[in-house]
Amino acid sequence: MANGGGNIVNPQGVPDAHPGPLRWTLTLLGLMILIGAWTDAVPQGLVRWLMTLGGLVVILLAPAAARSLITSIRLTDEGVTGAGFLGPVHIPWSEVVRVYDDVHGITVQSAKRSARIDLTTITVKVRVGGLGSKVRIPNFGDTSQVVAFVLAHIPKSAMIEMRYWLPG
Repeated sequence: MANGGGNIVNPQGVPDAHPGPLRWTLTLLGLMILIGAWTDAVPQGLVRWLMTLGGLVVILLAPAAARSLITSIRLTDEGVTGAGFLGPVHIPWSEVVRVYDDVHGITVQSAKRSARIDLTTITVKVRVGGLGSKVRIPNFGDTSQVVAFVLAHIPKSAMIEMRYWLPG
């Protein structure tokens, strides 16, 4: 389960994370904005050029955004580090008071702050006629291993509310 010094994650971030799907989703969003800017629905002038510029910025920044969101996640024997609003948030395991999940990932909370471990960032819903399907693209190669590592390291006094990501 752990590599090297007991870490599931190396200092550079998650070794088996998959930033590609998030990157391509953001690139597609930028492309849609770009195409939308040049349709007849958008009036000529400043609005069209601002949308074009915005679409290009999203396309150009998509690789960096995907990499920064996924590689900021670290799980070590010392604690969990996840993406925060102003920068990465680190929580030592001894400060964890609550662990809960939703369909997208796990949130580890301390009394002062919380960090999110996104096991899935992209859910694609496809609807053709009356039929529909949902596809989740995971960030991790082995989500059960990540969940087991988290559950093995949280204090016994922490509240656990998990429905979606418990290992089978």
